[in-house]
Amino acid sequence: LDSAASYLNFVTTKNLHIVEAHTFNTLSGSIDANGTARVTIDLNSINSGVTLRDQRMRELLFETATHPTATIEV
Repeated sequence: LDSAASYLNFVTTKNLHIVEAHTFNTLSGSIDANGTARVTIDLNSINSGVTLRDQRMRELLFETATHPTATIEV
């Protein structure tokens, strides 16, 4: 994974019609000899564009004190 050229976004919706995009600033990943792809997301690197919302997402949604990273494996 080329972390400088890669990104992971997700969107949330509030009040039925307001869609907001969020991203993670830190990703890493690899593909092993068997072809298994693995991406690790630093959940503390959430960037929603709003500092207070980022803090709440870290603490309440992702619980980064207990789970600082998420891994996707395919």
